[in-house]
Amino acid sequence: MPKPYRQEFRDDVVKVARNRLEGTILEQIAKDFGIHPMTLSDWMKKAAIDAGAQAGVTSAERRTGHGPTPAAPSRARYSRFHDLIGPNEHRALTPLFWNYINPYGRFNLDMNTRLNLNEPPRETIT
Repeated sequence: MPKPYRQEFRDDVVKVARNRLEGTILEQIAKDFGIHPMTLSDWMKKAAIDAGAQAGVTSAERRTGHGPTPAAPSRARYSRFHDLIGPNEHRALTPLFWNYINPYGRFNLDMNTRLNLNEPPRETIT
């Protein structure tokens, strides 16, 4: 596991990235500081959450254990149905959704026969 960066270094890099000149891309700033661009993106997202500009679990909540755990789904992903069921019901229903609801439709393929590409499609998808 790589050695974590000091918080002061993270704060300085995020400040530079936020105050960058127009036309400067995050990848270049990350390269200048010797970090991966996704690391910089993650730091900027965490800084926005800590500042209250974006919804999420703050660093203080993560350290103290208050607030939702990282494995818990965020409330922003759910509509009004989120409050109708509790976490135990949600955990119990999730496998049912994945087993019986297929958002892509059903495709019954026979792997022992070839597809006839000259034949017109049987049904039209609307």
